[in-house]
Amino acid sequence: MNADNVWVMKPVQAGTSARRMRGSTLVEFALLLPFLFVLTFLVVDLSRAFGFKNLVSQASREGARFAAVTSINAPDSLQTRVARSESMQCTEQ
Repeated sequence: MNADNVWVMKPVQAGTSARRMRGSTLVEFALLLPFLFVLTFLVVDLSRAFGFKNLVSQASREGARFAAVTSINAPDSLQTRVARSESMQCTEQ
């Protein structure tokens, strides 16, 4: 066997590899943490936006149905319907 092809391992002190492993894990976590925060807040914001889109869609659907079903000279019933809708929305959350 040729002496150039032989791998020589350096002696490692006890506990050194565990400290290095812990340090590298901490560095990797520190590098990934901002991406995890961004991903988490992205999911939260998208879910809130989707919920708001559904709320606006439902409100427009409800308003169109109400306008089609009732007469135009009934403002009292519109205010009553809005108040009832607001109270139902507060209890659903």
